[in-house]
Amino acid sequence: MELTREEDDDEVYFSFLDAQSFYFLDPSGNIVEFISRYSVSPESAAESFSAQNVLCISEINITTDEVRALGNRLISNGVPVRNGEAIREDGLNFMGEHEAGSFLLLGPRKRRWIFSDKGSETFPLSLVINQHLYISLDGEGFMELKKVE
Repeated sequence: MELTREEDDDEVYFSFLDAQSFYFLDPSGNIVEFISRYSVSPESAAESFSAQNVLCISEINITTDEVRALGNRLISNGVPVRNGEAIREDGLNFMGEHEAGSFLLLGPRKRRWIFSDKGSETFPLSLVINQHLYISLDGEGFMELKKVE
């Protein structure tokens, strides 16, 4: 497998997350990010990376033309924007609890992925959050939310 590159680098450090990432394409051509968030797993900074260090899927992207509307629906259902930021219609929004180390990424169609020449696209998607919030998106990026108590 070959790592993808951005300006001749094959990894990046995100100071706002205290995290380091590298990227590659899966067999279907989807971009995959491996990220080490040192604030979630401080011991990982001192270790050599291996398969045993993989903890979870920490980000799943929701792509839609209705970024603000979907973001507001997520907020009203208990999924906050990182650091209380405003929803950005033209960029990437990190939705969820930073301390838990997982995010829903919410952004518009055709947004370029870092370390790639690909633009984001809409695809059907089904998610369950904390075993009580069910989210499904159709292939056009329209979302259905169902809350189960």
